[in-house]
Amino acid sequence: EIALVDPRLGLMEKLTSLSMSVNFISRLPDEIGMLTALTSCDVSDNTLPLLPASFILLTSLVSLDVSNNVLHALPEGFRLLSNLEELSLARNKLFTIGPSLSALHRMRTLDLSGNKIIHIPDLLAMTCLERLLLAHNRLTTVPSLEYALALQEIDFQANAVEQMPAMAAVYTALTRLNMANNQLQYLDGHIGGCDHLQFLNASGNKIRVVPSEYGRMNDLETLSLESNEIEDFPAALCKIKGLSWIDLGRNQIQHIPQDVTRMRGLTHLLLRENNIKLAEVPSTLPDLETLQQVDLQGNPMDMYSPLIQKLSKIKPPKGLRAQA
Repeated sequence: EIALVDPRLGLMEKLTSLSMSVNFISRLPDEIGMLTALTSCDVSDNTLPLLPASFILLTSLVSLDVSNNVLHALPEGFRLLSNLEELSLARNKLFTIGPSLSALHRMRTLDLSGNKIIHIPDLLAMTCLERLLLAHNRLTTVPSLEYALALQEIDFQANAVEQMPAMAAVYTALTRLNMANNQLQYLDGHIGGCDHLQFLNASGNKIRVVPSEYGRMNDLETLSLESNEIEDFPAALCKIKGLSWIDLGRNQIQHIPQDVTRMRGLTHLLLRENNIKLAEVPSTLPDLETLQQVDLQGNPMDMYSPLIQKLSKIKPPKGLRAQA
């Protein structure tokens, strides 16, 4: 384990990859700026409060991991690292992100999760961005991603976002969207145009209605809307042929529509702690052959009724485990 980095490191001018993760390094020498051939640098899991000013001379860097340190800010001129494609600043002490970061036009993966960031400027130059990870910060808005047409994953769970970021049908590459545990009251109907979306988590918000456009997301497999304020089972979900996992627990739903019994890909239907009475459960629900789990615990019904007992006996096939 290393606590101090020898300044003579700067003499290794042809070095292209440097890994000093999981140490006790609290300072990098200024001489690190002499490693101009460096394309990959991993200094994660240390105790760095800052990067030296000379760090911006590492203009060949393609991948940089500074996660799990105690960074409070980035050095001036960070935009000069214009070849960066992968950047992880996760789990530091960052409060702000300056406009220099948004100029990194080659960026494909940007991980800012686990900081204390209040605001992120628009990332309009990041046209190659594929993964944007912003979870566990203090954001009230999500930066504009108008030109990031290659996006595959957006994660801004556990912030204080009150309004959906601008979404459009052009996000045809998007497969994962996690916006759980925010302050959202509405879902953007345009998400229905993200026709390759497979995973959507909007649990722990204040959502009342699911737009009808969501019925167009034929690739959607997992949907969590647990702990919201939804009163009606979203009829649009019954149109999604590949939807296998639905979590609508801890809402205010009173009725399960008959169309649910025609969802031939449905394996998990989680409706615990709603306001569903026994008469509002389709009697043919246990006949849906794909079902592996139905959770109706905490609803105002007799859990020992024949129908509920039949549902409770549904088990995953051997060799399969319930999704976490």
